[in-house]
Amino acid sequence: MIDWSQVITADQKAAEIVEGARQAARARLSAWLENAGVPEVPVRERASWGAKEAAAVAWLAKTATPDQAAMIETEAALTGERARDLCAKIEQSARTFRHTAALAAGARRALAAALAHSETVADCEAAAEAVISAAAALDRT
Repeated sequence: MIDWSQVITADQKAAEIVEGARQAARARLSAWLENAGVPEVPVRERASWGAKEAAAVAWLAKTATPDQAAMIETEAALTGERARDLCAKIEQSARTFRHTAALAAGARRALAAALAHSETVADCEAAAEAVISAAAALDRT
């Protein structure tokens, strides 16, 4: 007797191939975003970026709380920078990070939507190319 439960139909094989192409497209976008994005930063440091930006803005406006002033002045003392210069760098880094985060989220969502409608390997490859091209046109990093 033949065990037909192990047989893979042509449709199943084609679906597996397309799913592999979808995964490859997601990996390609991830690699592009990695190269276009913010360098690796420890999670604990990255978690402080919102507070750090708020402290920099407040320090420059002369409205910083004692904790905010300490955050800025401690880092400036350790790096040998003037606090004003450090605040300018923090603000620029925050703008870059927000842009990069928006670029990554938008590109991932656009690719997911395109891949949901992709039925062939060529469709998947074209979707990745289109999303990466669109993201590259918006990349200011």
